[in-house]
Amino acid sequence: MLGCSMKMSLTTPPEVIFRGVVWNKHHALRLPRMSNVQLDAISEPIALVVDDEPLIRMDTADIIADAGYHVIEASSADQAFEFLSTYCSLQLLFTDVQTGGDLDGFELAREVATRWPDIEVVVASGMQLPGEGDLPENATFIQKPFSAETVLEALREHFPNGPFRPPHDYAA
Repeated sequence: MLGCSMKMSLTTPPEVIFRGVVWNKHHALRLPRMSNVQLDAISEPIALVVDDEPLIRMDTADIIADAGYHVIEASSADQAFEFLSTYCSLQLLFTDVQTGGDLDGFELAREVATRWPDIEVVVASGMQLPGEGDLPENATFIQKPFSAETVLEALREHFPNGPFRPPHDYAA
């Protein structure tokens, strides 16, 4: 694969280095090898995409990256919360509801709204609709399966004057 390298050993799970980040299949978390200072220096707005299904997570991350965001991926709400506890200067959280672990996407959205109210939130699910009190005020819900245009509409709703940048690949 272009831009990828594979490291393997008998004692550790394989790591794939792709687009400058490490993706460890065992932990299913793509985090940048950057300090908080380096993350702060990124010129694009930063989005955190959370989904336990790797292909859906990567597809969603690509849509959001094409809209002008620097994307960080996590496979569970627990991993996302751990990342946010260390680095919370991002603009967007896009999370699935059922991600495994102790927190689900609704709980993560409420925690983010309480602790980091400047972060906009999009919650998605194909299995569970939000009930009363599931979504904080700064959150939007979209149903899976979703199209790229649905994701882009949610971004426009949260950021009507930017940082949304329409990508050429998904223009109507």
